[in-house]
Amino acid sequence: MNRSNMNAVTDKQRSLIQKMEQLLDVTFTGTTKQEASAFITRYMEEYKEQQAFVFDMVHNENHY
Repeated sequence: MNRSNMNAVTDKQRSLIQKMEQLLDVTFTGTTKQEASAFITRYMEEYKEQQAFVFDMVHNENHY
């Protein structure tokens, strides 16, 4: 494996980033594993909050 492949965004990171981009309306423009990690760290708390909000809206919609 060459050095550029070792530094590439992983499939797991890419999958999470795509979910974050969709839910949070943000865009990842990085290309490295380190940039992906920084992006995930930056948005993880907000992503979890939005996931919980959406879950509550879907599962409690009849209670409002």
